[in-house]
Amino acid sequence: MQVASGGLDASDRIDRYVESEMQLNAIPGVAVAVVEVGADPLVRAYGSRNISEQDPMTVDTPTELASVSKSLTALAVLEVEASGDVSLDAGISAVLPELNSGDWQSVTVRDLLRHRSGLRREHDFLVPCCGLPGDLDLEVAVERLAGANLAASMPPRFSYANSNFVLLAAIVERLSGLTFPRFMQERVFAPLELQKTTLDGRQAHEWNASARHEWQWAQVRVSRAPFVGWYGSSRVKATASDMGRYLAAMLGDAGPANGLPTLGPEWWAGLEPGYDLGWFVEEADWLDGGLVLEHSGDIWGANTAIVIAPRHRTGVAVLTNLDAGRAQPIARSILASLHGAPLVSPMRAEPLARPDTWAITFVLGGVLLLGWAIALACILTRQLRNGRRRWSAGPARIIRSAILCGLGLWLADYFFWRPDMPRETLPTTVGQALPGLVAATSGLLFVVAAAGLFPKSKR
Repeated sequence: MQVASGGLDASDRIDRYVESEMQLNAIPGVAVAVVEVGADPLVRAYGSRNISEQDPMTVDTPTELASVSKSLTALAVLEVEASGDVSLDAGISAVLPELNSGDWQSVTVRDLLRHRSGLRREHDFLVPCCGLPGDLDLEVAVERLAGANLAASMPPRFSYANSNFVLLAAIVERLSGLTFPRFMQERVFAPLELQKTTLDGRQAHEWNASARHEWQWAQVRVSRAPFVGWYGSSRVKATASDMGRYLAAMLGDAGPANGLPTLGPEWWAGLEPGYDLGWFVEEADWLDGGLVLEHSGDIWGANTAIVIAPRHRTGVAVLTNLDAGRAQPIARSILASLHGAPLVSPMRAEPLARPDTWAITFVLGGVLLLGWAIALACILTRQLRNGRRRWSAGPARIIRSAILCGLGLWLADYFFWRPDMPRETLPTTVGQALPGLVAATSGLLFVVAAAGLFPKSKR
């Protein structure tokens, strides 16, 4: 795999480029797989799998794929289709009769694969997660999503939602009679010869999986966030070595066995531009207009990307163990460099893209609002004692104060007692900072409401 550039071959240039990206963005560990049909694959690992223990990242270190998992789920659906159990154009209510009311009746399996069911991101959190009861039970997921209010449109519009692929996992499980993790292991991972790819967190731990890392109060630390997504849409852990084998299979360079649908030019040609079968599909300006299939994955503590240029017979996978958002730019740059483009200059991720930056802002905002509320309450108390404020409960004042109190109660209730999105799904420091900000905001609203009922006395 040689690309002329200043006397360095591809592996040397990629090493320098990735190491520069890691240094700029404080990424503890990165693993890369580069596949070009007809050449030996390039598989590399850099840095540490766990910043606390300084264990090295290796090409056989399982790492969270996050949403890159979706293309593997799509292969499972194709396998079920090849077995004659379902058609992609079949209505999903034929398989999941719980989804047989309203707009669900017109939704097909293909709609789920293309994110055109009408589900939206807000529906993802109808499905339990993070250790809550039923968080890995796809039957519970179907039951909860049955009540989703779909966004009906003709023709159906693209709306990315993880819950589409959660339902696809449920379809696979329902039709195969196997649990989704077992089906993936036996009917997808094994035929692709993915040796250390799994949905089982305990198994990944035994294989020395990478720790996830986050920016926490301006330092990179091991993540304690419990959220790693849902079956079907994420949760797959894989190594760079396995991603190299997966890329080769997708490029038709290592034909899948055991009945897994054949991958190759005919398969690529059938993909719909936009999004299809777990891939964003586009004619990429950054690759001279060539066809590109790609997907990135983001979870608190990991960021991954896989990019394939099927007509050029090349592909790149990048696995990182920090949610720095750099995996996709790195993968694109490496892929383009294989076809004569120079590697782009390493870039530092925008600080505002880090959840930790917002967490720090929330803390500062919470302190400011709390100080304001305390100061206002002290002034109000002193003025009441001095007779400078008196009760005046006219209708207008009561209504205005009631509205402010209502806003404070609604905000507290929405965040603390009825969260649409469980706090466990938030980045670690955002989850720590938001309660204080919400409490301070509600407290300030209550104090301002009280002040409105006791206006200053006229002299």
